[in-house]
Amino acid sequence: IIYTKDGCSSKIAIIVSVVQMNPDETHIYCDGESWTVTGGGTNISTWAWYKQGTTPPTTGTNNVGDQTKIITESTDAVWYFRGFSGAEYGDQKFTITVNPLPTVTATGASICSGSTVQLSATVLPATPAATINWYDAATAGTLVGTGSPWTTPSETGNKTYYAEADNGCISAKREGATVTISSVPTVSAAGNIRCGAGTVTIIATANIGATINCYDALTGGTTLGTGSPWTTTSKMTTTTYYSA
Repeated sequence: IIYTKDGCSSKIAIIVSVVQMNPDETHIYCDGESWTVTGGGTNISTWAWYKQGTTPPTTGTNNVGDQTKIITESTDAVWYFRGFSGAEYGDQKFTITVNPLPTVTATGASICSGSTVQLSATVLPATPAATINWYDAATAGTLVGTGSPWTTPSETGNKTYYAEADNGCISAKREGATVTISSVPTVSAAGNIRCGAGTVTIIATANIGATINCYDALTGGTTLGTGSPWTTTSKMTTTTYYSA
């Protein structure tokens, strides 16, 4: 500024400090995480952090230097970094989106020894879509398969697999699905005798609770009846039946 009086002039320099804040930021995190954000700007001498919904600061309370903040939120939130230069100030906005952790449920199955089985798991929330990972332990362990349903290896003993959901956030815990090996039943049957044509009652027993089926062949064949005792159709000749 030039000031003139009585033909004489002088110059006065006025320095204007304009606060300029860094661009706003958006961050997406998983529930339970802590994260660090860094605020910044030019021509600021002091600063303060505040959360949307609280009273904004009117003066800076920290010296410029460490302008980071560790934030832990369980729901969406907005934070501001306010920088001051004298009475002037500016805000940098940090929009925080918090995604909930998925929960997973899994279902076990019973099979005969030496068989495989498909295990299934479901995830909530259904969106965003999650990947199901199967492990051999409730924590740590080895990844043994992916997807739902997932087919196990051939099993000869009881085994528990653990499902974990990953939709960008990892489920807080894995859910177990136990494969139970069912005992192989054995069956015994007694024939019967009659004179002349007619029906005969056949009795078979199993060593464990099981449904008994009667066949017309040792392997394959046709199922002729179920249960014990079982009554044949009328016969005129000696006939062998097979129970399983």
